[in-house]
This record gives sequence, C-alpha cells and structure tokens, in this order.
Amino acid sequence: MSNTLQFRLVTLANKARHRQWHLDIDIDWTLPVRPNRWIPKHVVAATVSQLYHGEIASAEMCRYLLDQLDGTETKAFLALQIADEERHAAAYQRYLGLFGDRVPIETALQRTLQAGYEAPGGNAGKLVACHLLLESEALRVHEALAARVRCPLLDAINRRIGPDEARHVAFGSLMARDLVRDMEPATRRQLSDWAAQTWHDCARALLDDLRNYGLLATLPFSQRLEKGWARQARQLEDVGLPE
Repeated sequence: MSNTLQFRLVTLANKARHRQWHLDIDIDWTLPVRPNRWIPKHVVAATVSQLYHGEIASAEMCRYLLDQLDGTETKAFLALQIADEERHAAAYQRYLGLFGDRVPIETALQRTLQAGYEAPGGNAGKLVACHLLLESEALRVHEALAARVRCPLLDAINRRIGPDEARHVAFGSLMARDLVRDMEPATRRQLSDWAAQTWHDCARALLDDLRNYGLLATLPFSQRLEKGWARQARQLEDVGLPE
C-alpha cells in the first residue's frame, strides 16, 4: 500500500469518525410521514424495505472484509462503515414502523447480494461487488427517492445517509484501484465481465419483481437502466476494469 493511499484512507476514516450521527438526536422524528399522493404507499414501503435489506447485507459484507483485509487504516474504515450501515438500517426500520410493514427482500436483490461473495478476483472482487455495485446503486436510489417521493421524514433520513454512502463508494474506489492494479490481465477481464453480467441480471430481475407494484414502480426504473450501466461502466473503468 502506497503512502498516498494510506493518507487518503486515514483522511476518509477521520471524516467517518467525525461525521457519525445519532439516530435519535440528528433526525427529527416528528416530521410528517407524507409521501407524494400519486405514489402508492405499498410502492414506497417496498422501495424503503429493499434499502433496509441492502444496509444489513452491506454490514455483513464489511464484517467479512474486515477479517480478510490487512492494514490499520483499512480496518478502521470498515469498522466505521459497519456502524454506518447498522445505523442506516435502524433508521429505515424505524421509518417503516411508522409507515407500514416491512416488505421481504426481493429475489433479485438477494441473488445479487449472495453473488458478491462469489465474485472473481478475491477481495478486490468483493470490494467491487459491495462498494462499487451495491453501495453506488444505493446512493442513486436515495437520490431518486428524494426527487420522487418527497416525504419530509424520509428526506431527512436520506440527507443523513447520503454522505455516508458517498464516503463508502470513495473507499471502495481507492481500495479496488489498488488491488486491481496487481491482478493478472485475465483475472481483471473476468472480474469486469462478472460485474457487467451481475449488474444487468440484477436490473432485469428487479424490473420483473417491481412489476408486481405497477407502472409507477417500473417505469422510472426502466428509464434509468441504460444511463445506470453507463455510469457503472465508467466507475469500473476508473479502478482499472475494462468495459
């Protein structure tokens, strides 16, 4: 690990440490639970439920990586990220308790989360799966929710969660770039192909799952697929994975 990477990891860990927030103090739980009227409540509950499940899965993957990766700075950040993910999950769980029942994890999301443990390329593959696929998409879902749902309480929750998720993606990019650099070209290509296949398989399956919730759920997601993969491909290329 280079001195530059160590410095950047220390900087990220310090930001994470100083920007921890408290579930009860830093979110105003008296804000109304009032999504846009034209979005059915069951669609909002389904979307927030999948975010909840994703936070739980991210925490589990971070615990796995904490045991696998070396370096004081790396372990310090992962420990802070676990705290972040658990706090995010608790916030979504509390929101769903006010809003309605939590929806079980969608098959597509569950399949993708499990596939992350089987990614080629060892720990680099798992970082790509967790931080550059799962975390990056979670950040985009937060942005989409804020723009479409406009629920005062959910907006307040996502304003707290969004910066944490952006920091997690930044960590994944730094670490993946360092690990991918040492890969054999054939392994690098294998990981790149796996990431593309996994992303598209999940997107298509998730679209099928969302059809159960009607056009209001499927139309915005289907419109985002093409742009979504173009963004993901640029992110993978940035860490050294060819398209």
